[in-house]
Amino acid sequence: MLGRRGDPHLSLPPLQVRRSFRRGVADTPPPPNRTIVAPTFLPPIGHSSQHARPIESRRRLLRPPRRDKLVGALRPRPPAMAGAGWWGGRAFLGRVAAARCGARSRAAGREPEPGPDSQPGKSSGAPKIYTKTGDKGFSSTFTGERRAKDDQVFDALGTLDELSSAIGLSAEFGSESGHTFVEELHKVQCMLQDAGSNVATPISSARESHIRRTSFSEKPVLELESWIDKYSDQLPPLTSFILPSGGKSSAVLHLSRAVCRRAERRVVPLVKAGEADANVAKYLNRLSDYLFVLARFAAKQEGKEEKIYRRVELQD
Repeated sequence: MLGRRGDPHLSLPPLQVRRSFRRGVADTPPPPNRTIVAPTFLPPIGHSSQHARPIESRRRLLRPPRRDKLVGALRPRPPAMAGAGWWGGRAFLGRVAAARCGARSRAAGREPEPGPDSQPGKSSGAPKIYTKTGDKGFSSTFTGERRAKDDQVFDALGTLDELSSAIGLSAEFGSESGHTFVEELHKVQCMLQDAGSNVATPISSARESHIRRTSFSEKPVLELESWIDKYSDQLPPLTSFILPSGGKSSAVLHLSRAVCRRAERRVVPLVKAGEADANVAKYLNRLSDYLFVLARFAAKQEGKEEKIYRRVELQD
């Protein structure tokens, strides 16, 4: 046995010990009625085996484990965060969403296609989209508070989700028609994510770190006002009520404006109760004006006629 008292190997350097040990395994004849099986990690000289590992692997076995791997294995994983709709832990949140919004994913199209041996019942290791935590009619805010799904917070979040979807549809129609305001609409969608993050963080249950992370400033409101002035200067003065019309791009922008008004009505009670930032309601108010002006601008650019309201004469 290596390391036995009086063993001559103890006086040899490590490399000579390894060579001497291999030579001893190869040259020592087995005793009667016994067979010596060479270790799989150290095959005898001249012996070829498909299970034998190369010398580099044997050296790696003698190394102590890396400290960073041990620390990573012992470090506890953070618990999964519950999400408030598409805000909260299950999706991007606040400033993180704004930073990533508009940037194309470098990994797009790199998902490996399922092979012939893949089984649909087995998990690929990716997180599942469903959590089952809301099956009983309750969901979590970003602060971790559990509320009923018909709470004012989730009602406002759902309407903001509808608004972002409507604006996304408007951007697609605008892109097909070659409008240059499409990037502005994408930026608006990012700001709606920030607005939703603020709504999903009720001040009554929020810590200071929550409030700092989901704060909503007045800068986006001022940016909308500059956009409104830019397009208003290119439009004829408004002399009559106009109906949602003026082509597909214009009509769907009017639809987005109507959804925006509803989102504002859902957020205002939260602002009055001190649960959301007043700048969120101000942004939605200004956003509806922007969408109205943009709808008129789209109709003008496409040469479409806007329908004017006229009192309908009813016959007796």
